[in-house]
Amino acid sequence: MIDLSDLLAQLFYNWKWILVVGVIGMAAGMGCYLFASQNQGAKKISQEDIEAARALLPEDAASNVEQLHIQYESYIAYRKELQSYLSDSLYKKEDFAGNVGLTSIYYVNSVVSGYNLVLAQVALGTSEYEKIAEILNKDISTMDDVYRRVSVGEVVRTKENGVSLSDVNVNLEEAEAKEKKTMLLQVDIVAENQEQANAVLEVVEEALSRQIQSLQEIDPEAGMKNLGKTFTTDVSEFLDKRQNNAVNYLNTVNNQIAELQSRYVEPLESDEKSYYNLLKKYSEQDTMPIKEKSLLLFLLIGAILGVVLSGAFMVLRYIFDGTVKSGNELAYISGDSYLDTLYRKKRGFHLFGGISRLLMGALVEEESHQINMLEVDLEIKVKKMGCHSVYMVCEKNNDWGNDIGTKVQKGLQHNNSNLTLQIGDPLEDSEDREVFSQAEAVVLLVRLKKTSRREMLTWIKLCQRYGLQVAGIVALDEC
Repeated sequence: MIDLSDLLAQLFYNWKWILVVGVIGMAAGMGCYLFASQNQGAKKISQEDIEAARALLPEDAASNVEQLHIQYESYIAYRKELQSYLSDSLYKKEDFAGNVGLTSIYYVNSVVSGYNLVLAQVALGTSEYEKIAEILNKDISTMDDVYRRVSVGEVVRTKENGVSLSDVNVNLEEAEAKEKKTMLLQVDIVAENQEQANAVLEVVEEALSRQIQSLQEIDPEAGMKNLGKTFTTDVSEFLDKRQNNAVNYLNTVNNQIAELQSRYVEPLESDEKSYYNLLKKYSEQDTMPIKEKSLLLFLLIGAILGVVLSGAFMVLRYIFDGTVKSGNELAYISGDSYLDTLYRKKRGFHLFGGISRLLMGALVEEESHQINMLEVDLEIKVKKMGCHSVYMVCEKNNDWGNDIGTKVQKGLQHNNSNLTLQIGDPLEDSEDREVFSQAEAVVLLVRLKKTSRREMLTWIKLCQRYGLQVAGIVALDEC
């Protein structure tokens, strides 16, 4: 049986230990804070570090590394866009009910490695999205709907898995002839009608043309050609196709990142590779906000954990403790044999002693008053049993119990009671056992949180062995 009020009282009584463990938890929190701050406090890469690393390299080597990094960054940006598209819960087919889908395919030829993906990634800028938002009658401040209605990406083409362009009636011989320097681009648009979709496509084509002009400054032969377009009213199928394309694009980008690392970055000289890694870390630290660690938060978490853990330990100790812990428990175990509970204040300073006594319902009255009440209750109970001699069982090391027994004994004598009372410990002393065996009834003094249930049962069995009635069980509690 768990007495909740007594359990709470014990927690209040042990506030010192809870406070100590809370302080230890705060110290541990401080240690975690220092450890986290030290790890976070790694030297942040500055522009000066970049310039110092670049100065160690020849101009052509440095430019080559920078081009590799630009290419890597374009792959990463494109991958994030694709991942965002695939994970966006806003892509619901019912949102596009009644719309049409437009697919337009282009090939872009260029001898400049990696620029095709850059083209697909940066083709549309803010001004283009504003124009598209105006055409679609969408709020420019919330661009999500614009982003998910327009996509420009690379079409994956391999010998094992070619691109299905059955719905685009075009001849790809020219594109196949220039396969080594050709990239197929696919523009997907979802709009309310064909006119609106064509208007959006014109904006996209303008952006692509501008990018081709920029590319021609590096590769004069670079060019782009529209291979054809098609409309569909089955937007559900169209969106599924877009999603599959996005998965294919994502696989391609991951492969190209891996190829960039193995084919171009790994063969670099150590100084060049260091410069490349420095550029990577510099760009990553700008996109990853550093969260300042809060000392107060660490201290608070440490203190709370300390208090909770210490409280949990005390609760477990209370549950598995084999002693009789409260008068309520004793009354539950002994039934009608339970007589009374005597209280006295613990020695020393107890900050929450009053709260504990309130929880236990313990009114610590004058000891003389409690003993007088015990005398009355005991005399009434024994007379009902028809007994005249009572033996009070109390351990020899229980000074408080022996003192109470002596006072009750003197009180009975003072009141000329015909009830005789003897005090002793029959388990420890043979002479006491002899007196115990001659008594008619027995009173047991049980020290709460000191006397175990096993000891109490041993006393009861001893009474049964000698054929003695248990007149009452008195609980002694310090609170």
